[in-house]
Amino acid sequence: MVVEQYAQRTAITGNHVFGKETCPHCVRAKAHLDKAGIDYAYRDVVANPLDLYEMLARVKPIIGSKTPVTVPQIWISGDYVGGADQLADIVNEPVDPNSDRGQCSISASAATNY
Repeated sequence: MVVEQYAQRTAITGNHVFGKETCPHCVRAKAHLDKAGIDYAYRDVVANPLDLYEMLARVKPIIGSKTPVTVPQIWISGDYVGGADQLADIVNEPVDPNSDRGQCSISASAATNY
């Protein structure tokens, strides 16, 4: 796959949030970054399939092939952070309890086509 090869040979740089507009955790992550004054590129994995495939190619080697991919997936200064909860730790924002965490996954069909 071309995207896989690109992701393997090209390091991600800067700050990136891969997410989808309807995901409350993506909204929370963007709010944390905005509040902290951290510039970032928002990459909508639903609106732009190339962003979805790049996210999958970059995150699967990190989290493992059997771990479901949820959004947001975040990189800060080119380093993988994880999701909104991990970002909250970095920017010193409290995380409210929420039983729906981990439920903002990408569609099963998209993940199996990876």
